[in-house]
Amino acid sequence: MRSFVWMFNLVIVAAIAGGGAVYWLGQTGGGEPATAPAPAERAAALPEDPAHDVAFSPPPDFVEEIDLAGLEIDPERAPSGIRVILADTQHDATGAEDAVYTRYVARPETLQTVDALAQFRLQFDPVHNRLEIHHVRVTRDGVTEDRLERVAVDFARREELLDQQILTGTVTAILRYGEVRPGDIVDIGATLYGAPSAFAGVSTQLFQPATVLPIDTYALRSRWPRGSRWALLGNGPEVDVRETRRELVLEIAPQPLAPRPQDAVLPAWYAAWPILIVSEFDSWEDIARWGRPLFEEDLNEEIADIAAEIADQYATPAEQAAAALRFVQTDIRYFATVLGDGGYVPQRTRETLRLRTGDCKAKTLLFLSLLAALDIDAHAALVSAAQGPVIDRYAPTPLAFDHVIARVRIGGRDYWLDPTFSPQSGTLESITQPDYGFALPLDGRTGALVDMDIDRGDRPMSVLRERYELSESDDSIDLHIDYIQAGIRADEFRSLGLDVTDGAFGDALTRYYAQTYGAAEILETPRLIDDDVLNQIIVSMVLRVGGDLEREAPLDSFHVQAHGLANVLPDIGDADREMPMVAAFPLHLRHEITVDLGAGRDWTVPDLPNTRIENDVFRFEVEASLDGAILTYAAELESRVAEVPPETIEAALADHRRLTDYIYLEAWAGEAPTKDGEEP
Repeated sequence: MRSFVWMFNLVIVAAIAGGGAVYWLGQTGGGEPATAPAPAERAAALPEDPAHDVAFSPPPDFVEEIDLAGLEIDPERAPSGIRVILADTQHDATGAEDAVYTRYVARPETLQTVDALAQFRLQFDPVHNRLEIHHVRVTRDGVTEDRLERVAVDFARREELLDQQILTGTVTAILRYGEVRPGDIVDIGATLYGAPSAFAGVSTQLFQPATVLPIDTYALRSRWPRGSRWALLGNGPEVDVRETRRELVLEIAPQPLAPRPQDAVLPAWYAAWPILIVSEFDSWEDIARWGRPLFEEDLNEEIADIAAEIADQYATPAEQAAAALRFVQTDIRYFATVLGDGGYVPQRTRETLRLRTGDCKAKTLLFLSLLAALDIDAHAALVSAAQGPVIDRYAPTPLAFDHVIARVRIGGRDYWLDPTFSPQSGTLESITQPDYGFALPLDGRTGALVDMDIDRGDRPMSVLRERYELSESDDSIDLHIDYIQAGIRADEFRSLGLDVTDGAFGDALTRYYAQTYGAAEILETPRLIDDDVLNQIIVSMVLRVGGDLEREAPLDSFHVQAHGLANVLPDIGDADREMPMVAAFPLHLRHEITVDLGAGRDWTVPDLPNTRIENDVFRFEVEASLDGAILTYAAELESRVAEVPPETIEAALADHRRLTDYIYLEAWAGEAPTKDGEEP
C-alpha cells in the first residue's frame, strides 16, 4: 500500500508518515492477494476529478489520539529551524480496507522556516487510495484554533521520476490553511485508505521508525489479524508485541527519535534506517503462488513471427535464447508506467511490441513469451536490486522485491538473464549473469528463496597490458597499450557508445599518462576489437611518453605502477564497527607490464615483488622478474565477497594496506641509490 509522504518547501521529513515508500517493480508499497487476478488489458488513468478522493472527516475508530499536554517539548531551538513535536503513525489491517493514520505536529522556530509549515503536501495514488483529512489546528500563545474549515486544497501531478523513465501518476494534495508565525504549533492529522487491487485485500506494510530531523516524540501502532508475520531489520526502537485471540498489535511506545548519522561504508542492502516489515502472507511460497499468474506466457501472432525468425537464424536452444534476449534488450526501450496496478501487473506483450517500450515486468514477460514460442523452459524470478543479499531476513512480503528477471534452463543448467540490461553480447555461456543475492523463482516448484550464487569463472573482467620500450638515444618511451574488458565491463563499455577513434578517447589517455611521465603523444590511433562471442572488447593504441627533459641520453631510472588495479575496501580510520563494511564486488582485475630497458647497460631493480595475499575478502598475487634488460610485472586482484563481517574488518584492512608495498616498481641503470638510513 502506498503511503503518503509529508513534504515541505524547505525541508523534507522522510519516512515519518505511514509505511515507508518502497518500489516493487516500479511501484510503491503494497499488500498481497492469496491468488492473483487474471492479468488483463489495463488502461490506468487519473480520475477526472481527484478532489473526489479527498474528504474531511473525524479520525477512524482505531485511532487513539495522543494528548499533547502530556508531551515534553524541548525548549531549545531546533538546529533545522523546525521543532518536530510529534510524529504518530497508527495503522489498521483488520478492517474492510487498509488504513494508515498519521499525525504530525511541528513548530517553526524562525521566520525563514515559516513557509515550510504554512502549507502541507500529501502524496497519494488516486487510482487506489483515498485521502481523508481529520484536523488542522494552529496553536498560538497557548490558544488553539481549528482551521479545518479554512483549508484550501489544490492538486498537482508531479512526475519526479520521469527523468528515470518512470511515470507514477502520483497526485500531490496541497493544503493551505492561513497564516503561520514563528512559534506557532501546527497540528495535522490524516488517513490514507486503500491498496492496489492486485493485492485483493491482503495486507503488507513497511514502516521506517527513523527520521532526518530530531523528533521530540515518535510513536507507532499497527493492528493486524492474528498470525501475521513481522520482522525488524536494523537497529531501531524496541517493538512491543501483543497478541490476542484475533489480533496482533505491534507498537513503538512514544519516545524521542534522533536522526541517524550516515554510514558511508555500510553495504547498500543493509537498512541504514530500521525497517519494520509486516505481512499477512505466511511464506515465500504464498508470494510465489501470487506472482506466478502475472508472468504466464502471453503469446500472439507477432511473437510467433519473431520466434520463427529467430529459429530460422539460430539452430540451438542456447543460441535462440541469447538472440531472444538481445531482441528484447535492443528493440524494447525502458519506460515504466506504474500508475495503479502498473507497478505489479506487467504490460501485455501486444502493447509492449506496439509501443516498443516497457519496464522490467513487460520486458521479462515478452522474453518469457518468446522463449515459450521457441519451446525453451523459462520462468520469471523476483529479485531485489537494492537489498537482494538480505531479503531472507524479511517477513514474507512482495515489498522485498523491486525487480524481475528470467531463469532459463537449457541442457540441465540454469541461466539468470536480465532483459532490462543494456544490449549484451556473447553466447549464453559468456553473457554476464546478474547476481542479486536471493531470488524467488516463479516456476511452480521451488516456493522458496534461492541463492543465485553466480559462477563468475576465472577470467578477469579487466586486463591492462602495457609494454614500455625505452629509447637508447633520449629520455622518451614508446608505450604499447592493450586494454581488455570482458563480461560486465564489456557490456558497460558498449553501453557508453564510445568511438575510440574520434580523438576524445585518445586525448583522455594521453592526458592521463602525461601526468605521470611529463609528456605524451599518440603514435598510433586507438583501435577497437569487439569479440561478441567471447564477450570482450580490446582497445589498443601506442603512445610516446616522456621526452620532456629534452636530454640526448637514455634514462638512467624508470618506474611503473599497477594503476590498472583498484581498491577492494574503503580506507576507514576506525576498524571497530558493529555493522558490516562494503567491499567492491564483483571485482577481478589484472595488470601486466613489460619494460624493455634497452641493451648495453646493467639494470638493478630493488625489491622485486613476488607475493600472494589471500583472505576471505580478496586475493592478490604479484610476480615480477628481471631477465637481462626485460622487466616483467603481473599483478592480479580479485574480490571474493560484497561485505566484510565486523569481526574480520581489522585484519582485512591490514592486508589491504599491504597492497601498496607491491604495486610500485623502480629500475635503475647500474647501482640503485641507497635509502635514507641504509648502509651503502
